[in-house]
Amino acid sequence: MAAAWMGTMRGSRFWGITEDGILTSCAQNMPAGNWGAWSDWPEPPKDKTTAPPTPVRWIEVTACEQGDGKGALWALDTKRQLWGMGQESPGGNWGGWSGLNWLDAPKLRNIAAVTTAVKKGNETIHGACIWGITDDYKIIYNEQSVPGGSWFGWSVGSFKDTMRGDEITAARQNNQSARVWVVSNDDVLVSQQVNINSSPPGFERFWTPDVEESDK
Repeated sequence: MAAAWMGTMRGSRFWGITEDGILTSCAQNMPAGNWGAWSDWPEPPKDKTTAPPTPVRWIEVTACEQGDGKGALWALDTKRQLWGMGQESPGGNWGGWSGLNWLDAPKLRNIAAVTTAVKKGNETIHGACIWGITDDYKIIYNEQSVPGGSWFGWSVGSFKDTMRGDEITAARQNNQSARVWVVSNDDVLVSQQVNINSSPPGFERFWTPDVEESDK
């Protein structure tokens, strides 16, 4: 499941994956307002590596707002390939799926998205950020340079890059900073946040508590 705020005109949207691997969604008609009916989300092109071509089915979904009122959505298919989709305008229509292996993403086990936009004077730095756990349990992420803008590319989640994780989630805090949490392979809950006072603002690139120290 995944949910994201879709701006002051619409409220929130919710996505879920059915038992058959179909992505479905419903949304508010206004902030704190009534919810619309459930409807299946548009599908990407069929998988042509099979005979006959088969529809893409999903195992994970995540979403966030990009810092400019537009939403962003990602999902993992049954082959753990990442797909992405963005909203064309705040509260407006959505573009088509981009994938497979969105922006050269490796195969992933879990994904989590969060808004990381930080306002500094008249400038807004970063936008959306997606985190993932790879096949070999590495923690990686990809972040926008500005709201709705280009992406930096995939990076490891810490300077040491020794921790491995099983589960991941993220959320925006009430001070413009975002935080990500991971359950390590040793079943320890760790986290890091965006340092909004650094120049430019960015994730700390170290985990608290420092389970990586014990992994040396």
